[in-house]
Parts: sequence; C-alpha cells; structure tokens
Amino acid sequence: MIQHWEAANQLDLTRLGGLIEKIIHVAKSFGGKATIEYDSMRAKLVFRENTDLDKMLPDDLYARWGDGDASREELVGDSRVNCRQGDDETGQGPNRSEENALIEMGMGESVVRDGLPFAAVIRSAVAKGFRQFFRNMPTSLGDYHTLCDSLRASNVDVLQGRQVRDLMADLRSGKEDWDTEGHYKISGSKNVARDSAFRLLYIFLQEKTEDSNAAYNATLFVVSHYRIFKYKTRKMVRQAFNSTYTPSVKQKKELDKWSAEGDLQEDDVTTEEEEEVSCSDYYDSDYS
Repeated sequence: MIQHWEAANQLDLTRLGGLIEKIIHVAKSFGGKATIEYDSMRAKLVFRENTDLDKMLPDDLYARWGDGDASREELVGDSRVNCRQGDDETGQGPNRSEENALIEMGMGESVVRDGLPFAAVIRSAVAKGFRQFFRNMPTSLGDYHTLCDSLRASNVDVLQGRQVRDLMADLRSGKEDWDTEGHYKISGSKNVARDSAFRLLYIFLQEKTEDSNAAYNATLFVVSHYRIFKYKTRKMVRQAFNSTYTPSVKQKKELDKWSAEGDLQEDDVTTEEEEEVSCSDYYDSDYS
C-alpha cells in the first residue's frame, strides 16, 4: 500500500525533497539557528534568525500560555491577527536589520537539485533563458523527455500560464518589421521567440494540447523561419510535434517543405574559439 502511494506521488515527493534541501541550506546561512514561520496569506516560508534555541515559537504564544486558560481562549479568537508575517509594528514590512534578518521563500520557487539529470543545464537556462536548452542539449528526443521531467520535479514554471495560441504571438515577435513612416527596419525579439520555441516543445512533451491545429501552425512557423530558429531548435520542435501528433497528409507535406537539417554555420553550438564570445551579451542578444 505504501509503495503504491509512493509510486503515485513520486513527483511531489521529489519536490518535497528539494524544498527540505533548500530549507537546510537557508538555515545554515543563519549558523544553523533559525525559526521558520509559514505566511499563509502570501504562501511564503519566513526564516528568522534565532539565537535563543529554548524559544522556538513566537513570543506572544509564550506570553499567552503563561496566563492560563483564559488567555488560551483569547489566542483562539485572534490567532489569525497575531500570526507573524514578518511585519514590524508599523505594518511597513519586515525588519531587514542584521539582528532580525528574514529570508522569504515562495512555496512555488524552483529548486534544482544536483542529482537531477541535466541540473547544470537547467540552472543555466533558468538564468539566461530557455533557448539555452537547444544550445546545450544533445539532439535526442529521449533526453528532452528526461529534461522536461527534471523541470517538473524542480518546480520550474516553464509555461507561466501560456498555451500554444499564446506562444504564437511570442514566436512571431522574432520577425523583423518595417516602419512605413520612418522608413527603417525594426529588429525582431529573437530571444523571446527562441525561449517560446522551447515552451512549445515542453507543451508537446508534457501537456499535449488538444488543439492539434494550433500545434501544427506553431510547429510550421518554427521550422519555416530559419533566420530566427537555428538547426537544433527546428529539429527538436519538429520531432516533439511528430511524437505527439499525427499530422494529416497535407500538413506533413507542408512541413516537409522545410528541412529541419542545417549546417555548421547556423548551428546553435559554438566552437572553442567562440566560447568567450558566447559568454558575452552579444551571444545572448537578439542580434545573434
């Protein structure tokens, strides 16, 4: 019975393990002496430095318990008001002094554990943009399945509420435009488009939207715009689409017009000589 429950809740257990690991890390930053309070209104864990380990609860609880049963009834009546939320007496927010340091951790924050597959790649992509996945991952759909599982286990909010139709606007934002009044070219937001290309792949592998036509249109846009999306991006998005949906004969014929293959000149991977350049703002900019 227990083994069945563990198997059914493996993802939540993995997230719990990551949360506990982060709590331990934060507590160590206080020298191992900290009080943790949960702020239900903001869904936050509040860490407070605690130098008196004999008093692990808020001071008002000790004061009320010492006053007898009458005080306990009072505690029940107004415990919601007296629950600590890291605010000072003026209600102006938490005291950030060294003596009363607070660290707030949202329950929805991502925790990337070292033992997870592709942990280093995930950390890089979370910091620099999801387009980094296409640059740093091998072109194997099985690896991308594993990567997406690691993202879910790490509680990384990849989609941020977006669906395929929402992503289409992001994908199109990578196109260049022309200002008819000023007669000048407007550069597209390639970073936004490339990040959303990974979100599209993530939906295909993890969510499987029921709107297959929207999925096809988004895939066609990616594979047909080689000036925006590089070889690895086009190849992996096409593979993810094919693994999830069965395109019609007409759709397949249209997709096949655009080869997902590319050459080394347009590959997402850089050579060793380009490594220093790839770390610059230029490599991660919309102009690369």
